[in-house]
Amino acid sequence: HTYPGFYPEDVAVGADGAWYVSGQGFQTNIYGRSVLIRTNTLGSEVWRRTDTTYGNSFQLVPTRDSCIVVLGWRSEAETPARAKLVKYDPMGVQQWMKEPYSADFDEVPCYLHAGFEDPDGTFIVAGQVRDTTYGQAGMLFKLDSEGNTIWQRFYAHYPSFLINDDQIFNDVKRTSDGGLILTGETNGGEHPYAQLWLLKLDIAGCLVPG
Repeated sequence: HTYPGFYPEDVAVGADGAWYVSGQGFQTNIYGRSVLIRTNTLGSEVWRRTDTTYGNSFQLVPTRDSCIVVLGWRSEAETPARAKLVKYDPMGVQQWMKEPYSADFDEVPCYLHAGFEDPDGTFIVAGQVRDTTYGQAGMLFKLDSEGNTIWQRFYAHYPSFLINDDQIFNDVKRTSDGGLILTGETNGGEHPYAQLWLLKLDIAGCLVPG
């Protein structure tokens, strides 16, 4: 099957067996908008949801209540990018949308790229930001079941406010001791090109416990 009109970013199977695919639209009427498609198990499109603002959907997080959470970003014209997550029920009805962080100027990255749901219904999500508060930083959030922020962490291996010194979290997983492990890339200092970045954090997302 093909799904015309968008670039795909992720695919996931919901708790009820539904298939989902997400990405960004590129046709004239949906150009630069986030797109979410639900299909049946034969791949035929059941419904499609397209954002009204600019943005992208990078990862899908199936939830235990058979809903789907979409991670990415959004921005209205000439406004700062905002990290975004949206929860949809199996019928495609939006349950909530949260924006846990916003960059402080436009045309810079600020997005959620990876995450998961814990057994208690809370979420761990990670991504990247550029702004004048944290400079270039990887972002990490713990959110409650409604997407509200419980805590937030910002990390940079090479702290910098220079444009090309990106600090990027690409994935996050829970470890057997209850902590977190993150992978991504770090740029800066004597290493102007991407270096592999690996962080092991405690259960509260701290590099130094406590």
